[in-house]
Amino acid sequence: MEQTNSTPVASEHLGIACVSCGYSLRGLDESDMCPECGTAVEKSLIGNLLKHADPSWVRVLYRGITLIAYGPLVMVGSLSLVILSVILSVIGNIAGVTGRNAFNMTERLSDVGMLGGMLMIAVGGILITAQDPRDRERESVWSVRTVARWGMIAAIVIGLADTFMADIYPAAPGWTMQCLTVLFAMALTVASVGVLLWIAKLARRVPNIEDAYKAEEAASFFRWALMVVALVTVAEALVAGVTGQLGRVLGILAQIAGCGSAIIFIGILGYMLSLAFLMFSLRSSIRDALAEAMDNR
Repeated sequence: MEQTNSTPVASEHLGIACVSCGYSLRGLDESDMCPECGTAVEKSLIGNLLKHADPSWVRVLYRGITLIAYGPLVMVGSLSLVILSVILSVIGNIAGVTGRNAFNMTERLSDVGMLGGMLMIAVGGILITAQDPRDRERESVWSVRTVARWGMIAAIVIGLADTFMADIYPAAPGWTMQCLTVLFAMALTVASVGVLLWIAKLARRVPNIEDAYKAEEAASFFRWALMVVALVTVAEALVAGVTGQLGRVLGILAQIAGCGSAIIFIGILGYMLSLAFLMFSLRSSIRDALAEAMDNR
């Protein structure tokens, strides 16, 4: 009688889950089908490269990396509007022409653009951290992906509260706004570092080791840069709170702290612009992986 050479997944692949639905494949043979979704067990044993993953999941990753790539460009463009407006305002004042209304309109457009760019990055971060179907039964609650995802959601909520607090509650004390800014910086640090580390893992699954290293370096940069912004903001709030008591010197220090925070923020924005090129590179890689995943389906 002829014997089959199929190997039970339980004996050699104890940690394997279905590539499409995440169902545990223990006890099944390589020639079997997943009892949950009907996907061939053999497809789940190929490896964890994105080209072998569920195409619908890879498509979500592609949409997320697209938003993350274009978000910084929108933010930098909005900041350029403010800079141009300031230059034109200075020229107008020198020439004796007041253009305050135009400046205010440009400033509002810039605020909308900055908020739009940040929302693009935030939504992209949520999409790029979508769960791999095969990890549904084995992923830790405190994995890089889940922490990054919750950090991004917290940053969105706090950022919107910080943006609209003046309209919702005009009588809010100054320290409330400072606290929201610090909380936003902390949530943004967790989200940015987590998303970049997760993107580095995805880059290794393309595989693109060079981009993975760049994403890890960017995570290290944001870990320190955003915390510095939070500390400077706290220092600015503390100094501003006692300015009336200790006089003009602390007032000058508060202005210096405010300028320092603005300079750091502009530096981070500039770094994000260079990071956009990395995101476009990964976007191209994920697009190619998506095409292969659809072909392999």
